[in-house]
Amino acid sequence: ATRTGEGGAGGFAQILSGLSGTSSTADDAVSRLATGQDNDLHDVMLSVESEGLAFDLAVQIRNRLVDAYSEIFRMQV
Repeated sequence: ATRTGEGGAGGFAQILSGLSGTSSTADDAVSRLATGQDNDLHDVMLSVESEGLAFDLAVQIRNRLVDAYSEIFRMQV
């Protein structure tokens, strides 16, 4: 069964806040690597890729929501 109503907007807002956290973690890792504080390139690359995947997920969810809104808007009442 699918959930409608209050769960939809809250779930997307949680994804966006998680994206913000992932982005700041990746930015910090790159900054530490650039300043010589962190020598573990593997962890930096994982942080950057994780940020990219999270962003792609958010974009795909947004696209699905826009498509659903467009479908509902085209319905004749």
